[in-house]
Amino acid sequence: IIGKNMRSLAPYHEEHWFRNYGKVALTGIPVRFEAEAVALKRWFDVYAFAIDEPGKHHVALLFSNITARKELEDKQTFVLKLSDALRPIGGSHATISIAMQLLVEHLGSKQAQFYEVESDDKSLVTVGGYMVEKSYLRWGFGLFY
Repeated sequence: IIGKNMRSLAPYHEEHWFRNYGKVALTGIPVRFEAEAVALKRWFDVYAFAIDEPGKHHVALLFSNITARKELEDKQTFVLKLSDALRPIGGSHATISIAMQLLVEHLGSKQAQFYEVESDDKSLVTVGGYMVEKSYLRWGFGLFY
């Protein structure tokens, strides 16, 4: 967007972006990094380098939106962690408990619940779950419609 600076486009853009570009402007030393732009809800692969004469402090940026790749990496990390945690467990009770705990941690939520659909396809039975405060496992309790 021509004629606009980043602070006017995204006032809550993280300070580390400006520090990185400022270092390049002052030193002339290029930098490449990956970082999350929380204010923009995106991840970027960035290459910043000086242009023009050193005294002008002009910086050029080449960047790629890598959000999809980072989300895929995050999912793969979660699946691997879940797989590693469940591998040594034999019973389904413990498996559900561990899976719910890892899901809560991965999503940053406070609780997760596991239900089974009854044979009539009209009701759910609480099978187990996990809460941040304490773990619980209930079998056959709480019929919901």
